[in-house]
Amino acid sequence: LIETSWFDSVVLFLIVANCCLLAVSGPNDDLPGMYAVDLAFTCVFTLELLIKVVAMGLVVGPNSYLRDRWQWLDVLVVSTSWL
Repeated sequence: LIETSWFDSVVLFLIVANCCLLAVSGPNDDLPGMYAVDLAFTCVFTLELLIKVVAMGLVVGPNSYLRDRWQWLDVLVVSTSWL
């Protein structure tokens, strides 16, 4: 699943969509439903992280999830989005 091109394409599309929504809403904007949309994005990105960890392994193995430093950023962003 994680090695398919459509998986990466969908994740990249969701990242761009999330960035666009963040760009149009300011910190003081109280857009209706924005909290629910933000929570949905957070859940989807968390699911993506968990799928990759299950498929690749967390640390053990040469191609495990945390062996790639870009994944460290992914863990940091997903973790802070839950705070």
